[in-house]
Amino acid sequence: MLFHTFARRANRCRAKREQLQALTWPAELTAERDELDQLLGKYRFKDAEHLIERVHQQLTG
Repeated sequence: MLFHTFARRANRCRAKREQLQALTWPAELTAERDELDQLLGKYRFKDAEHLIERVHQQLTG
């Protein structure tokens, strides 16, 4: 899933964070977008993965 694109590398993480912020997010997911940005900024990839899975379930589900 998306988590693999981060590959647990700080250099790629910054670029991916910028890409995520540039995307248009649904209004009801603004808090999740901000939380994801914070988690990735702190290199908490495992927590970010769980959040991504939750958001994916909300969008598909």
